[in-house]
Amino acid sequence: MARKKARVKTEAIVECSFLIPLCRDQDLSDGKPQAKESWRWLNGELFLRFQGRMVAPGTYQGAYEDPDTREMVIDESRVYCCNSGNPAR
Repeated sequence: MARKKARVKTEAIVECSFLIPLCRDQDLSDGKPQAKESWRWLNGELFLRFQGRMVAPGTYQGAYEDPDTREMVIDESRVYCCNSGNPAR
């Protein structure tokens, strides 16, 4: 007799990673470090929406082209990751 294979329902998990600069933009803002309240807000929102988050160790240097000046802007950021495996209820 042939056995039937059990079907397991699988759900796709989408991972998202993004960088948040440690300091605010010097041209659009004051260039000062992000406020502690902003970091608390971000952590709270990620927990609320994804029941967790991961922050990569250390900081990362990045660069992008300023759309107004066309000059390269170099900044230092934290990397955050979250996934849709635990969507908000």
